[in-house]
Amino acid sequence: MATAAIPIDHAITRELKSRLSAIPEVMSLHFTYDKGVFSTWVGVNNYEKSVRYSIYEIEDEIEDCFQDVRFDFHIAAIPKGRDVDDFISHAHLVYKRTA
Repeated sequence: MATAAIPIDHAITRELKSRLSAIPEVMSLHFTYDKGVFSTWVGVNNYEKSVRYSIYEIEDEIEDCFQDVRFDFHIAAIPKGRDVDDFISHAHLVYKRTA
């Protein structure tokens, strides 16, 4: 019995969620996938260089894993007391850290 292939956007979001959720400062992950371009928005509660570089490293790994996909990565600093949905409302929610 053959197994169905996982759609590319599901495979990418699964990998991103798994890796990014390990970074405590990552509050959310949203994406859109249109015309071969996979766009992500990573909401963070801390925009320090070390946090951004941890995310960049994961983004580079994802690009290496999915070389046939064009990526457009974004990091959104979410101010304390604000909801990520105030900043990222047009994309699909993949992950949202709960308190």
